[in-house]
Amino acid sequence: FPDHHPEAWQATLPPERLSQVTCGYVSEEVQHNRAAMRGIFQALHACPNLEWLQYSWIGMDFEAFVPLKKRSPPVRLTNAAGSNAKPIAVSVLAAILGIHRGFHIWAHAQARKEWTDKRKVHDRPDIEGLHVVIFGFGAIGEELARLCTALGMRVTGVRRSPAASPHAAAVIAEGQLATVLPDADFLVVTAPLTEATRGLFNRSLLTQLPERASLINVGRGQTVDEVALAELLETGRLRAAYLDVFAQEPLPQESPLWSMKNVVISPHDCSTSSSNAGRCQEIFERNLLRFGRGEPL
Repeated sequence: FPDHHPEAWQATLPPERLSQVTCGYVSEEVQHNRAAMRGIFQALHACPNLEWLQYSWIGMDFEAFVPLKKRSPPVRLTNAAGSNAKPIAVSVLAAILGIHRGFHIWAHAQARKEWTDKRKVHDRPDIEGLHVVIFGFGAIGEELARLCTALGMRVTGVRRSPAASPHAAAVIAEGQLATVLPDADFLVVTAPLTEATRGLFNRSLLTQLPERASLINVGRGQTVDEVALAELLETGRLRAAYLDVFAQEPLPQESPLWSMKNVVISPHDCSTSSSNAGRCQEIFERNLLRFGRGEPL
């Protein structure tokens, strides 16, 4: 892909060749090359007979998809669900353990070269029995539940269509979320952005968590009211947060979240793994065979 002149990618294919393209694949490495991403989508938008596009991430809320969805018939879009479940689950588990053991406190103390009185740190019982509520219990939620359960934590999964899981004490419907929040030690949001999840975690819902609870968001930033969250963290109404996604990315420098001692921020990085590309490729190859045979993708 041309790094500085994305229009050159489309220009290398004459209209008669573009008209022959019926499927496309946006591979994992393209996600990290903005010029290549622009180039390949310019080419795809110029393919009048495109029927199917496989892409290597999860979310559907991507502006470049809009023209493809508006076609008649719309281009079929398939994501790489599950391809990044392992690194995300490991990132969340690291956050749970780090917050519970106070690593964010030690990091700030180290920056100040301060030997902090450990008696001032929050109560830290053993992790066995800690209650982790996972909102968005798909591949990521299941993998996280497996890891948490292996360490003795109690997991409640929340999803649109509840189904029993060997890794969760219970799996409940989204409408029952409020019933488990008062007993949660960690609320983990892995759900995608939809009309139902946009702004779902507002002040009213977040204040149903106990003061000992922490929020972890690795889904989409727009699902959480960041202003309300910052205020609850500042006042100690919630213990801590690990945030990998934000309503605006990069997170604006004026956001109060940057300077909060009980907030751990990562730059939309929790899914990063050199193993993802192989998993995405396998998903594409399976779907390509189905596409060629006329089977459901």
